Amino acid sequence: MVLPNPCPCMLLETGVKVIAIIEVLLTSLGLAVLYLNYAVLANLNPTLEKHKQGLENFKLAVIYSIILVTCQLLLSIGLFFGAVTKNICLCQAWVVITIIEVVSTVIAEILAFVVEVFDTGSPEMATGIVWEIPVSVTVLAICIELYFLFVVFAFIQQLHRFGVGQGGENNNVELGGQLGVGAPTQSEYSTQSMSQQTSTITT
Repeated sequence: MVLPNPCPCMLLETGVKVIAIIEVLLTSLGLAVLYLNYAVLANLNPTLEKHKQGLENFKLAVIYSIILVTCQLLLSIGLFFGAVTKNICLCQAWVVITIIEVVSTVIAEILAFVVEVFDTGSPEMATGIVWEIPVSVTVLAICIELYFLFVVFAFIQQLHRFGVGQGGENNNVELGGQLGVGAPTQSEYSTQSMSQQTSTITT
């Protein structure tokens, strides 16, 4: 299956590199914010027992978020090097984890809405509480992430078409226009391949 180029203004390989850089910047920023939050929480010393328990739970949630965002950062770095070295495995790892992240986010938002409906007893009030600014940002982020997924998936399909191996073999292939320095263009390469197959059948 040949997918259309979702990056009409640049090569797919360049598009994946740009996506990886954006992901690295955003996850690095998110990681810094989480570390700052944890530093603030670590200095708090509530007197009431219920506040102490709530603080500990919040600390655990921040630690869990730090671990997740760190994994996302490492995967984004892997995606960049996957685009540079044309390594399908690195790109596929980012795709799989990102799909899991998007699905988990959607499920979490739905569960939060259901919980608010039970707490407020009104879907309209729950919509006002849960589905206001935070969820609009979440929906926008999911849409952008789905576009990123489509770009990376199209790049993986392109690597398969040009016979790049799972470990990045044949990484001298230039996917944008030429198959290596001084090599024929993609259309010429396809024509040559068809000619070779025809001569093989004839002989």
